[in-house]
Amino acid sequence: MWQRFANLVRPENRTATPTFSTFLRGECMSQKRIKAGDIFQINEGGSVTVIECLSALEVIIQHNDDREHKAVVRSYNLRLGKVKNPYRKAVCGVGFVGVGDHKVRDGNKDSPAYRSWSRILQRAYTEDYHKRCPTYAGVTVCLEWQNFQSFAGWWSKEPNSGRKGFHLDKDLRSAGNTEYSPDACSFLPGQVNTLLGSSGALRGTLPQGVTSRGKRFHARICVNCKTKSLGIYSTPDQAYQVYRAAKEHAVWSAAEKWKTSLHPEVYAYLSVWRLAQ
Repeated sequence: MWQRFANLVRPENRTATPTFSTFLRGECMSQKRIKAGDIFQINEGGSVTVIECLSALEVIIQHNDDREHKAVVRSYNLRLGKVKNPYRKAVCGVGFVGVGDHKVRDGNKDSPAYRSWSRILQRAYTEDYHKRCPTYAGVTVCLEWQNFQSFAGWWSKEPNSGRKGFHLDKDLRSAGNTEYSPDACSFLPGQVNTLLGSSGALRGTLPQGVTSRGKRFHARICVNCKTKSLGIYSTPDQAYQVYRAAKEHAVWSAAEKWKTSLHPEVYAYLSVWRLAQ
């Protein structure tokens, strides 16, 4: 009896208990040990190749795409496909996070720079947004800014970035511009941005600032979210000329009010701004 018990506890008859590290190496559950040259599919699409095994816990991988980005990842995450590619165009099929110091998250929410970046991509490349705002159809984001790290680097140095009530503008430094880029963009006070709107979809065929009132025509202007009546006139042109003078004066006044907060090129544009005849 004692001899049988001794045989049971001999080392060669014991079954080793798997450890976490042996699981990672693939030495249990019939998994193969990870080695250089192994290829793994990742959950977000694409694949990676193992370049070097640093330890039982970590390996160096390379993404199998044109960027060939290399990274150190946990063996466990690699087996599960939980590997992120910073160059995957995950935002609107165009934008990617890239590699750098600028973070996507700020605590439990998106960082201010990331929110600003994702919004311009949505304006440029989202069909639903174009249906709501047709003037954005054909707008693009420059190649440099398709990388979040590049945009965030510009954003962090730009005056008024993240300032409450300021909006990113693309077409006042360069009139008619349709591309978001560092050479064309700056931050504007919301008052200025709103003042320059034309409300074309609301006024119909009448001139800007003019609405019909029976057989006569009402001129009105909106400044600082407050609508002011400019009078009622016999013809649309009469009403428009009054509105035009008031609009130009309002823009010039706003330019002076916000002069120290505006990009010099924007101030120069606004200070001589004219509404079409």
